[in-house]
Amino acid sequence: MYVTLVHAHVKPEHIEDFIAASTANHEASVHEPGNLRFDSFASNLVARWDAPADGDLAGYRLYFNNYGREKYAMGLYAALPDSRKADRCSNCPGHCDGRCPFGVPIKEKLVEAHTNLMA
Repeated sequence: MYVTLVHAHVKPEHIEDFIAASTANHEASVHEPGNLRFDSFASNLVARWDAPADGDLAGYRLYFNNYGREKYAMGLYAALPDSRKADRCSNCPGHCDGRCPFGVPIKEKLVEAHTNLMA
């Protein structure tokens, strides 16, 4: 299996253009021979509301849920300081919900990630 990970810093004034280009890339690449999936996550869209979510947590969730590396992801998550863990999201009013341009239910995914990664 090959995994390509791209980390990009997008200037705020270009976020909408980046999302449009990423969406077009996703829609085309999932039809390429041998391409099994195309995952995207954006940490800066969540972090504005003091959420613990960042690229690390999203990556750990992918390792756990999609790449068969549960123990590895759990170890990485356990090493995070408590202030960056998503357990506090369960009692949050959900400022991040509805903000994802891809329609991802962010709070739900964060709580699920914490539950899985702490099991």
